[in-house]
Amino acid sequence: MKFSKYLCMAALAAVTLGLSSCSDDDKTDEFWWFESNCITFEDFSSTQMANPTSYGDNLYYETTADGTTWPHIYSFSSSKGFYSQFNYAEATAWSEGGYYFYNGGIAVSNWSLREDPASEYEGWWYDYLNQCSVYNTAVESGSANAGHAGSGNFAVVYGWGNDASSDALPWFEFKKNGVAFTAKNVKMFVCNSAYTYGVIVNGNAFASSLVSTNGWFKVQAYGFDASGNITNGGDPVEFYLANYSSTENNGQKVEAVSTWQEWDLSALGSVAKIKFNFKGSDTGAWGLNTPAYCCIDDIYYE
Repeated sequence: MKFSKYLCMAALAAVTLGLSSCSDDDKTDEFWWFESNCITFEDFSSTQMANPTSYGDNLYYETTADGTTWPHIYSFSSSKGFYSQFNYAEATAWSEGGYYFYNGGIAVSNWSLREDPASEYEGWWYDYLNQCSVYNTAVESGSANAGHAGSGNFAVVYGWGNDASSDALPWFEFKKNGVAFTAKNVKMFVCNSAYTYGVIVNGNAFASSLVSTNGWFKVQAYGFDASGNITNGGDPVEFYLANYSSTENNGQKVEAVSTWQEWDLSALGSVAKIKFNFKGSDTGAWGLNTPAYCCIDDIYYE
């Protein structure tokens, strides 16, 4: 009975305090069992993250200006239960076939540039060349601890499609040591990328400012069970990364998100896989114009 009472007290404390952070630096021995059910991205080495620039040259077969060819990183596996891979696309007249970030995927990063470096042009910080930076105003631009609650690493989600069946959607599976499992009561933290935040506010040559057009932009999460069937009746759980419309989101306006915010995905039920998609008001003949990115961190699951 004494042991059971201790577990109940520890569980209450973990639920109350644990969601504030689950970075490796915050772990204590008494809550190890709770922390083990949180994907922190802290267990990825520097060679598995977007490098050597905030563009993420190693997410493609790229040779940098000094002639260095970086290893191509396209799949990510964490001891905490996270597995993801870039989507595959056949070669076309304008792109090489293979597993590349531009086909949709999730990449691990620790970049956080929100200002133009002295060597770059005006507005560089919200260009695609800075696609792997998070826009987290809780820390200084360039901070090495821009993840949720001061952690170092997070993940960048990129890709969009017409619906949940699209092959272009970024995704991750719950998998440890190569063994898949299902999870429920999933929660995570989400923040805008610098690229997306800057375009939401300022616009660019391809997209309108959502501030000046009273537009909106949101990320969606779809759940799939172990048999590949979509959960929650096929409905996604949505999070508004910006909403300046008086009619969208039940009239609740949302300033472009600039700090980590909790996102509850428990409505998806028991899931083996989660796919992400993006929707927005600035959509044209070629699809979504607002950059289809967000950043995620500290994925809790039961």
